[in-house]
Amino acid sequence: MNSVDGKRRVHLAFDKFRGSLTQKEINSVLKGILPSTVDIHEYVIADGGEGSLDALFALGWTPIEVVAADTLGSTKKARVAQQVDQPIYAIELAEICGVKWLTRGPNPLHSTTLGIGQTLEALRKRGAREILLFSGGSASNDGGLGVLQGLGIRVLDKKNRIVKFGLSGLKHAASINGDDVTRVRDLYSTITFTMVHDTHATLTGKENCINLFAEQKGLGKLGRYFAERTLRKWAALLQGINPSFDPHKAGTGAAGGVTSPFSALFSSKFTNGFDFFSHETGLANSILPSDLLFTGEGRFDRTSRDKKIVMPTIQLAEKHGAECAVIVGSIAESERDFLAQQRAVKKVCVIADHATTADESISRASEIIVQSFSDQIKELV
Repeated sequence: MNSVDGKRRVHLAFDKFRGSLTQKEINSVLKGILPSTVDIHEYVIADGGEGSLDALFALGWTPIEVVAADTLGSTKKARVAQQVDQPIYAIELAEICGVKWLTRGPNPLHSTTLGIGQTLEALRKRGAREILLFSGGSASNDGGLGVLQGLGIRVLDKKNRIVKFGLSGLKHAASINGDDVTRVRDLYSTITFTMVHDTHATLTGKENCINLFAEQKGLGKLGRYFAERTLRKWAALLQGINPSFDPHKAGTGAAGGVTSPFSALFSSKFTNGFDFFSHETGLANSILPSDLLFTGEGRFDRTSRDKKIVMPTIQLAEKHGAECAVIVGSIAESERDFLAQQRAVKKVCVIADHATTADESISRASEIIVQSFSDQIKELV
């Protein structure tokens, strides 16, 4: 055993179960089931999307208020996070211009990332020396056009007119004003950037953001075809201001390409949300061979194989020779065998298998876990 008192160590690393259980709630359910003979460790984990700010606040970061454009360009107040007593700030795209602001449904042509550029300006004026962008939970497909617009960089059409916001404006982009680029690079020369993403999507290429995510953002088949063409032209413009910019790099397609201008304008690092939070919380360096990890999320589907929380946790357990158990609200049938066949996984518990409706699996999630999985969970330890 790995703890000083001989107890087996159990690590709880869950994503939220959207609309059902928070991390704290699912942890509480597990702690009520697990016997007192185990040593339980809880971790605040996010995948780089919605909920990242709350995770940072739970880790001691301070809420700061900014005023910036939301998803459709309306000015609103929003939160960012500041590391205590440090000029280090974190932006959650979902909070500034994410899906939550689309109260009337998807608007794939006009959703903009303008608010991200405006937030960068607000943080620069506060003396920022490092800025992290958590890019999940987006609604836009604008390739980060709005970021440049929010920074005051003019993007022009063939007639040298400033293009409009969103994908509808991006399709007319023909040039990026070089003087504006030089000015902004000078203003931000002392600031470092880290892109924290929840996907490996690229700006262009086979695994591009349009191919992977634009349908769920409201673009039909024809719209996706033209959007891919638009982003290829946009990639060429970004390479015009930085020849080393690589639109095939994993993460450049995060949030509809919002991270791409950061790569083209500045020296930017890329990491995924799990890696960031597992290092911040110490999870990454805490696993020993006889440990047991519990992880899970509301729904496990094909996208869960990407840089979310469940698969990286399983891989972390596998790396250290530990065991892992997975609890999910529901699972795509195509993924059952995939998940069960992971070497470190000893048990997969699916809440929906013990409910008659989807609503019941959401509303009675904690009750179902206790009633249906308690014995199986105890057997693991």
